[in-house]
Amino acid sequence: MLYCHENKIRGFTLIELIVVLVLLGILMAHAIPKYVDLSNQAKKGAAQGAMTNFMGGLDLANGLWRSNQGAISSSNSVTLPDGTIVNVTPFGWPSDSNAKDSVGNVGPNTNFSPTVPNDDTCKFIWYGVVQDSPAVTSGSLTGNAIYSAKHSGTQCIYQDSVPNTITYDLSNGTVTLS
Repeated sequence: MLYCHENKIRGFTLIELIVVLVLLGILMAHAIPKYVDLSNQAKKGAAQGAMTNFMGGLDLANGLWRSNQGAISSSNSVTLPDGTIVNVTPFGWPSDSNAKDSVGNVGPNTNFSPTVPNDDTCKFIWYGVVQDSPAVTSGSLTGNAIYSAKHSGTQCIYQDSVPNTITYDLSNGTVTLS
């Protein structure tokens, strides 16, 4: 409190300043965990949106493969509406693509197997089926990448910084988020 006595102005007392600091500390102790929780929930929601977009692209490629199955014998690739060529497994699930990544590298589009040969294959599957894709890098997160792409057997594993993990199994087309 400010007191004015005989034209002398006094500041706040030490006790008043300590009380204000303690109250601010209590407020911060409650606000920071809530902010962190909201931030993680937002990242989980973004991962769910990315997974849904990814699943839509996988289903589109698989549906195109199924519709061509009768007309084209041993069809092992499909062309998406944007012109991207996506190779598929014997069951029609995307296994590689000739899409461009975020820095302009073009996928080799050489894998037709449900077994994933390397991390780059997973990256190019993502870029092949996801329109306006968030940036994906092979291996560990670098630069402006939102997801890192890794492979393990028949699975592509996409992980963000939280870490939210999107797993795609080329052998049966399943996609999960954990």
